[in-house]
Order: sequence, then C-alpha cells, then structure tokens
Amino acid sequence: MRCKVGDLAFIVKPDVESNLGVLVEVLRPARPGAWSVRSLCGLRPASDGTMRVEAVALDVALRPLRGNARPKRRKYATAP
Repeated sequence: MRCKVGDLAFIVKPDVESNLGVLVEVLRPARPGAWSVRSLCGLRPASDGTMRVEAVALDVALRPLRGNARPKRRKYATAP
C-alpha cells in the first residue's frame, strides 16, 4: 500500500470527479486496500450524493505527500 496512517495525500482517482486533487488526511485502515480519510478542504460530495468530511478511499486512488527520508547532500569541490 502506498499510504500509511497520518499521511497527507491527494485524491488522484476519485469516484466523484469534483474530488480530483482534494487534499486528505489518512486516518485509519477501513478494509484491505482502503483507508478512512478526512478532507482538509471541508465538506466534499460523496458517491451516494451526500456531503461528507470523512469517507473511505482506495489506496490506489491516493497519492501520499511525503518528503524524502534524507535530503540530498550537495557535493562541493574540495580545495587542492
């Protein structure tokens, strides 16, 4: 799975087209391959027509935002 609990993620494959690109927080596993998520953009339309802040999203529908574990080090020339 790409996401883990506590990640921030973008929705990249939404059930409802207007949710494309919405930023969410991954809360907990909902079922195998899916997460309970909370919208950080307020109420959003769900596939059943209701407006929700929390919903279930498939892991493949989310792209987590994470920095590199270690930043790249710059290489500098050394004095001769």
